[in-house]
Amino acid sequence: MLFGRQVRWLAFPLVLAACGSPSPDTARVVAEPKTAAQVTTQRRHTCVLTTTGEVECFGLNEAGRLGDGTERTRETPSQVVFPGGVTVTALSTGLADHTCALDTDGAVWCWGLNAFGQLGTLALGDRTEAVRVRALDVRITAVVTAEQLTCA
Repeated sequence: MLFGRQVRWLAFPLVLAACGSPSPDTARVVAEPKTAAQVTTQRRHTCVLTTTGEVECFGLNEAGRLGDGTERTRETPSQVVFPGGVTVTALSTGLADHTCALDTDGAVWCWGLNAFGQLGTLALGDRTEAVRVRALDVRITAVVTAEQLTCA
């Protein structure tokens, strides 16, 4: 349960019509079921890595910590914005409201609060979408985030 609501996106299939609905206009569409490979959370948001390498986050979204291109708080998962072709293999969520991901090529991507340079972008400033850590010129095998730093 998050915010008093069950996290349903992992279990419920696509629903195109609601039983007993007075008209098709009242039917709700629910996303296809997804399988979580990893769930990472901290005090204000949660991110889920699916078995297909996508990342979705939900919770408070100050400083862009959900990575969906906005700062809008979400009670349901929203897909993190990566450039096309990025497949994620691991996640780490930091206590200072940032998240980093490792992709299949060994590159690190981060988003959220960047007041201390914890995103590794070589410039301060929060990021609402995933940005590649450019200072790394070797293949990374693991990434760990902490309150105001990230290690790879």
